[in-house]
Amino acid sequence: MFSCRNLNNGILIKCSVFIIGLIIISCVLFTKVYAANGDIKDTIYTTDILTQVDGKNIQSYSINGETLIALEDLENYGYTVYYNDNIRSVFITKTGTVNPDYNPSIERGKVGGTAGYTYETDINAYINGKLIQAYAIDGKMVAKVEEMGTSENLSEDVNTKYQMSYTYDDSKRLLSLFTSLKNSVSYEEAVSHYLSKTLAWEEHYTENIHNENNWLIEKGIGGLPHGGYYNTMNLIYKSGLIVDLESVVNSYYLSNDIEYTFSPDGSKLFFINQVDGVNEYKQIDLTTLMISPSNSDEYLSARHLAGISDFTADVNGVKIPVYSIGGNDAVKFTDLEFCGYDMGLDEKFRYGFAVYNSDKKLNQDKIKSASISGNAKYLKAMSSNQRDFLIYINNKSMIPYNVDGEYYILISDINDSPHFTSYDYQINNTEMNYNLDDYKIELKYIPSAYDDMKIMWDDYFYGSELGNCVAEYEYKGNKIYAYLYEYEYTGSGTPEKRYSYRLIEFTHDNIIVELTQILNSYIYENIDKEYLNVNNYDKLTYYFDFDSVNGILTIKMSDGSKYNLDLNTYLIAK
Repeated sequence: MFSCRNLNNGILIKCSVFIIGLIIISCVLFTKVYAANGDIKDTIYTTDILTQVDGKNIQSYSINGETLIALEDLENYGYTVYYNDNIRSVFITKTGTVNPDYNPSIERGKVGGTAGYTYETDINAYINGKLIQAYAIDGKMVAKVEEMGTSENLSEDVNTKYQMSYTYDDSKRLLSLFTSLKNSVSYEEAVSHYLSKTLAWEEHYTENIHNENNWLIEKGIGGLPHGGYYNTMNLIYKSGLIVDLESVVNSYYLSNDIEYTFSPDGSKLFFINQVDGVNEYKQIDLTTLMISPSNSDEYLSARHLAGISDFTADVNGVKIPVYSIGGNDAVKFTDLEFCGYDMGLDEKFRYGFAVYNSDKKLNQDKIKSASISGNAKYLKAMSSNQRDFLIYINNKSMIPYNVDGEYYILISDINDSPHFTSYDYQINNTEMNYNLDDYKIELKYIPSAYDDMKIMWDDYFYGSELGNCVAEYEYKGNKIYAYLYEYEYTGSGTPEKRYSYRLIEFTHDNIIVELTQILNSYIYENIDKEYLNVNNYDKLTYYFDFDSVNGILTIKMSDGSKYNLDLNTYLIAK
């Protein structure tokens, strides 16, 4: 610490100069210098090691004891090379095989000769959609063979990063890189792996679509520390190629991409990227991995294209047809009636209900052969005065599609979760398994180990208050409960105490069915007046009656109206 107070002017000047000098020296010593594009980074050397790709010679260089080859040169060895200057990225994607007539003349070099330099660059390189450390040399990007490949057996490891392997024969001074996808896992093995792969956290499918040549599997993983979320998206080609599509999309600085679908000819993937609530329509070329603008007409036409899937479904032991809607596997809702479900459909009030019943007789003979054509209509509400058309499968809601008056539900909506190691304490759970040996989708209800509805409710509905049980009935081994619970209503500006109902069925298969949802479908427009604003416990004894022979639950409203809920079909008649 220097102090220059009370000194004469000469000493003040000298001291000031000294301090300024120290500051300048400090700035020089501690300022970080950043390299600019084009600055020399490393020296590369000639080598007497001959490098081959799938048996064909390729120019190579030596750097720090490892071997570099130019990524652009792989265009002659069965790869498509695409460069996008807007995002400063080059994509090298395996789309073919080496030309048998391609025989480049590459001579061995001498050890240690200077071949040139690598340069600083901001260009990123992706092999099969996966980022690789690359370097710039004379207008090309190079990467290390040893990083591209692995010495492991590709057929035993679906996660081999770039789907390449290599060997080195020192006696021949020969480095061989193998890129044939025949050495990797098969299409069926890769699809099965990514469909069934689970992690320690909660996981669900975001996309699970396919056509005859490609399969896209996207999973979201929640439950990470601090509320974190992680996404994986893999595109599997019939050839066996696996592209990390999540990395590709991120390279274009797109972070809110949703609702993928294949183009009708299978050459592209359409998707939506949302920016400030506005939909931007995009398309990915599946050969080059180029992402470019699309439009809503192209997207919606592909998303709603209906056809017959190459799969069949086995639902609780009954074989039913599988349909394709925009690449999503779907089943006809009414087919579930013959697969062990009690069910009903009310088109006027826009809902359907299906609850698995292990006592119900299965009926394979009632299933009709597959037939569908045209475009599907997604039954989401189109205006504020209309409700979504909702179908509930074991109490899980989903929006169906309509094709020529028939209703179809996506299999991924029935179960959006991969395999769990244990189903004991899952609720309303349908096990889903894709069997690619015979192209069959197996759907089977797995009952929960819970035998007490209140415990199940507390565990899986986060302690949401049930209230006081004011009525209890039983029908065919199922228990029906009516609860009244209290809440504080603030909509009028002044807090006031109000009461509301929950009607719940707990089936003998340990399924929770919220019957309240059905009732709400009927009295939606007048729900505040007729249903929620009950403010007197004593009135409750007049609200319910039950026909235990026919399974009809009668709900009486405060205005004198009543609704009869049929627990065999889950339909209501007023």
